[in-house]
Amino acid sequence: MNKIILLLLVGLLVGSCQEKQPVVDYVGTKQKLNLNDKDVGGNSIEEIKLVPHIPDSIILGRQAVFKLTTSNSKHKIVQAYFDCLIDTSSYIDTVSYNVEYCNKELALINDTVVIALKPQKTGDFVFPHTILAISKGNDGIFRFHTGTFGYKVIDK
Repeated sequence: MNKIILLLLVGLLVGSCQEKQPVVDYVGTKQKLNLNDKDVGGNSIEEIKLVPHIPDSIILGRQAVFKLTTSNSKHKIVQAYFDCLIDTSSYIDTVSYNVEYCNKELALINDTVVIALKPQKTGDFVFPHTILAISKGNDGIFRFHTGTFGYKVIDK
């Protein structure tokens, strides 16, 4: 009886010491975008958000520049789109950073999405498109983030 208990304990100990298998899914050079909330080992990570950097207000008829970065400096934006449907079954090409069916790219300077607008009406507005940003973490894993931003246009 003691030998059976000892064998069970040894089995549990060995089983609990095994490393988790990576949960990253690759098909050729494409990585599945299914790890937004996990690290390479499958452990939960803090949500990474798009952070807008916008002026307090914009003067009617003048060009304004809006910038978006990630909330975590270890995750750098490598590509950005708008009007693009994506989910956790989508893939990104790890060489070209292209996502299938996403064609409307946004400007990217270093790891910052840059959008320039010249508003023609006063009031409170929300950027009319959902922004999709793809980031690459220090762990080499690609993740996607969506968001938009609001802004206020005032008369001179």
